[in-house]
Amino acid sequence: MYKFLLIISLLFLAIMPAAKAQTPAQQPPVAWSIAAKMTGTDSGVLTITATPAKGWHLFGTTLPEGGPKPTAIDLSGSTGVTFDGMPEPSSQPLTVDDPLFGMKLTWWDKPVSFTVKFRIADGRPSGRIKAKMTYMACDDNTCAPPATSTLFRNVKRSK
Repeated sequence: MYKFLLIISLLFLAIMPAAKAQTPAQQPPVAWSIAAKMTGTDSGVLTITATPAKGWHLFGTTLPEGGPKPTAIDLSGSTGVTFDGMPEPSSQPLTVDDPLFGMKLTWWDKPVSFTVKFRIADGRPSGRIKAKMTYMACDDNTCAPPATSTLFRNVKRSK
């Protein structure tokens, strides 16, 4: 009996990687990208874009207590650059009575960009922007757990 169970267990372990390889990769509900455009010798504009997958929505930056996690953008890990305020969204989020949470929430169901001006620190030839986005997204039936996406962009003084 022991040999039979051992053989079945080994067969099961051998089959699992093949079965997993045939499962399509789970796409994240929100794709993030960043771009930095220099507008002066030491100044520029950072653009962070969130693109919800079809049927999904990204929650707003301000939400009531007891609901989903709001979208937050943290630039504090950047080096050699300073920012002029916080990133501002390109459009206002929709306000919706959400049946999953039983409350009025805000979200974007289409791509949204967040922009903020930056400046390379005095005496520095370049800087490194670290954008850490913490967010939560849902579709009509379920929510993905809160997630964090971190992206980097190097910026250089223009001559």
